[in-house]
Amino acid sequence: MNFKKACLTSTVISLSLISEIAGFSQIALAQQAPVVPPGTPIAYPAKGQNPEQQEQDQFDCYSWAKGQTGFDPSQPQPTPGAQPALHGGPLMRKEQEQKIAQAQAQVAAQQQQKKQSYYQAWTACMTGRGYSVR
Repeated sequence: MNFKKACLTSTVISLSLISEIAGFSQIALAQQAPVVPPGTPIAYPAKGQNPEQQEQDQFDCYSWAKGQTGFDPSQPQPTPGAQPALHGGPLMRKEQEQKIAQAQAQVAAQQQQKKQSYYQAWTACMTGRGYSVR
């Protein structure tokens, strides 16, 4: 996976409609905002780092944080599997459903904790390299 492609913004050229009434057309350049999941920190160069240096630093910090936490944000996170067959009467099924829901919530909470630990490590690394991270 190319980290640069995953994290950097892209510039999109969009053509506006030709205005037949006015008799002219416009070409507008629009910069597309990066698609960043909520809660994902973004590093800004604070010491004049060029884009190539920032890309290298981001990759180095990604590798370091992944090694420190065992979490890789570029990989799909596990999702709860298919619900097992429920047995017994309505009360027993309700108990089984509650246990399954609790287990799924626990897995989700553990994944969130791992993700937070990863981003905390990544932020520390990038800050140490002279970036402002928000």
